[in-house]
Amino acid sequence: MSTQLHILIVSTSLHPDSKSRRLARSAEKVLLQHGVEVDFVDLQDKNLPFCDGVDSNKHPEALELRAKVETCDGVLLTAPVYNYDVNAAAKNFIELTGRTWTGKVVAMAVSAGGQRSGMSPMGIINSLMLDFRCIVIPRFVYAARGDFDDNRCMTDACEERVSELCNELTRVANALKNAE
Repeated sequence: MSTQLHILIVSTSLHPDSKSRRLARSAEKVLLQHGVEVDFVDLQDKNLPFCDGVDSNKHPEALELRAKVETCDGVLLTAPVYNYDVNAAAKNFIELTGRTWTGKVVAMAVSAGGQRSGMSPMGIINSLMLDFRCIVIPRFVYAARGDFDDNRCMTDACEERVSELCNELTRVANALKNAE
């Protein structure tokens, strides 16, 4: 049994030039620098069905993703905010992978156009906590327009928030892994 921490990063944006994917890639760099084993899933590269509660769970890519969630020590979920909520692809991913989330340590980073959607991840967070008893890192990264420069690069302050989130995710996931 491996003692190295294994974190799954899931970029749920389907946009080709996604800001939330930039958050995910930034987190990947931080985690790799800390010696964490990282598995990066980009839903833009997947051809997932919509969850229908019946046949979609048997789809090969859904089975693959279910195995990834089941075997990791923690998940960092990144998503864009559309219409005051995380995107539908994030919810579909969670529905397709279902009970494999049970007891996982979860961190979130989201990007939005403005400052008024700051509470948008709470619906998914509540679902993960109540449905699957996930341990959700309470401080998530919320990145808005001002967190990216004209070249769509993240500001230093945003990079620092991503780093702090990764540090907290690894601290909690390590503590739980070592307690087992």
